[in-house]
Amino acid sequence: MTSLRRRGTLAVPVLAAALAAVLAGRADAASVAPAVPRDLPAPEIRAAKITLQEAIRLTLENAPDIIQGRLEVLRLRGVLQETSGRFDSVIVVAPSYDHRLTFLTEGALKGEIGRRDFLRDSTTNLTQIATEINRSLADPNGKANIDCKGHQYFINGSPICSDVIKPTDYQSFQLLEAAAALPIDPNSASSKLSAALNQKVSDQLRNVVALTRRVFLPALDEQLVAIGALPAGNVNDVFNLDLRHEIPMRSGPVVSTILFGKGVRSNFTNKSDSPAQGGQGSPTLYRVGAGIGIDLPLLKGSGATSVTAEERSARLNVGAAQQALAQTAAANVLNTIVRYWTLASGEEQLRLLQESVDAQRRIGELSEALVMGDELARSEMDRVRARAADVDASLVRARQNVETARVELARAMGLTVTDLGAAPSAADPLPDGAELDRVATSALQVSGDTAATARADVKAARAQVAAADALLAGARVDLRPALNFSLQAGFNAIWQDNEFRIAAAINPTGLYRGFGGTWVGPSVQLGLRLGIPVGNHAARGRVVQFEALRERALVTERDTIRSARLGVVEAVESARAVARELTARAVASRYGADMMRAGDEQYRAGEMSAFDAITTEQLGTRARLDGLGARLSLATLAARIQYEAGLLLPYTVSDGQVAFSGVTPFLPTAR
Repeated sequence: MTSLRRRGTLAVPVLAAALAAVLAGRADAASVAPAVPRDLPAPEIRAAKITLQEAIRLTLENAPDIIQGRLEVLRLRGVLQETSGRFDSVIVVAPSYDHRLTFLTEGALKGEIGRRDFLRDSTTNLTQIATEINRSLADPNGKANIDCKGHQYFINGSPICSDVIKPTDYQSFQLLEAAAALPIDPNSASSKLSAALNQKVSDQLRNVVALTRRVFLPALDEQLVAIGALPAGNVNDVFNLDLRHEIPMRSGPVVSTILFGKGVRSNFTNKSDSPAQGGQGSPTLYRVGAGIGIDLPLLKGSGATSVTAEERSARLNVGAAQQALAQTAAANVLNTIVRYWTLASGEEQLRLLQESVDAQRRIGELSEALVMGDELARSEMDRVRARAADVDASLVRARQNVETARVELARAMGLTVTDLGAAPSAADPLPDGAELDRVATSALQVSGDTAATARADVKAARAQVAAADALLAGARVDLRPALNFSLQAGFNAIWQDNEFRIAAAINPTGLYRGFGGTWVGPSVQLGLRLGIPVGNHAARGRVVQFEALRERALVTERDTIRSARLGVVEAVESARAVARELTARAVASRYGADMMRAGDEQYRAGEMSAFDAITTEQLGTRARLDGLGARLSLATLAARIQYEAGLLLPYTVSDGQVAFSGVTPFLPTAR
């Protein structure tokens, strides 16, 4: 100390002269090497500084995990929509058309064969009758003498021949024979009358022959040609149109309103429907109806427990996914907060190390001046240079840490940076000790019970348990056999076109006219269908699956609650320890700063050796860095406590959307 004081008497004027020489640039660079190398230029920072709130907002907008969570919610909402679609009413339009051709056997054609034989026989008989009439009219006496061989036919009311042989009595025969024996006087009145009657009969017979040949025979021929050859087959057309509005009920039954139409046509192939054209002569039948139907499961699939099991489970799974999204968002926000405070701490550490570099530069310059004034041994410069090099290395490492922290913050926010200059910087400084004490006081009051009720992942686990319960309850109902009851009741009407103008089975006009017919009813149809599964393995397997699913959900729920409570306890205890450490570090930082200022002044005055000056600066910087580390730990632990307790990121679920309202007041904010 004596030597130090002795050298100190000359230190001030010598130091002043050296500083003046350095400032004036007149120092001989060759005589004394620079004690501290110049700093490397800091990388250019082109990215804007962002606040913590902006970082959280960008995280909620861009973090891949959050986007994936939103997509998962959207997917499960689609599943819910699909399962709910089971109860959408359905309009069913079911048209069907049946066209069948059948071969006609000889027995089936018997009537058609007889019909054609009758027409041919009638033509032959009428032709023969006309011929015989003409032959009788050729009698020279002009008397009609038709040889009907004891028969007589009637055409248009005129007797031609007769089918009945009528015997003549003996007295009438004698009178006729006597009259025939009398001589005939052609000029007598009776002869003239007989001749006139015979002429009239002859004229009538000529008219009959003309009518037979010109009308009846052509008509029979035309009818025979019109009906054509024997049909080869029969065609049957059946058209059905079933319109239903089915309304599934969540209680189990399916109610349907029914409107149907039917057209039925049967005829020979390649024939008109009219019998005059060779058809069957059966008019097409159009039937329409309206009614109501009910299908009601009585055992398996009955009741809302079974019918709505998948829908209720899907809805609960959507709620679980929304809660999982909230938890994922909170985890990403916590990661962003940690990365942000790490970056802010790194930037502050960089500033402290830069101040240490500046202090070491000052010590180096003072040491050079002392060496020039022969007040300090040149060997002491090695110690100064070694400390300066160590601080420079720490500064370089701190810059690398800041660069890494900037990239990690961008990654946490879900941003893409193409170079370091695009990475964000922290606009908010790390909270000071006073604010951290306030935050810690509030955060340390959080208990593990809060986590069991407030955490979103706990709510998600409970929703998954409820979803599994819904599936299990429905599966147990479906263990029963199937017994379904059906009822259909309604009215119907028919219409036929006897004039064969509407003959096709598919004809809207015929169906429309059916509605104007006479309605009859109600007609009722009842049915029961019992299905007893042998073994019932499918239903039993579903029960086993859903029981296992429920047990897994319960295990997950219990583990989530346990982990949440342990996380709160761990974070709170760690925060208490760090809070106590921060208090001590704050005191040490103040003393270190005072010690650095006093050491700098003492070294300038020559009252402290170079080793002591370096050590003093080193201890002061270390104390400040340790305090910075304690502040970072407490800031991140305070945010972690809020996360573990489920209070970090408030949210609301409305209209199927998860909305976040920002961080809680307990989160450390910028001063």
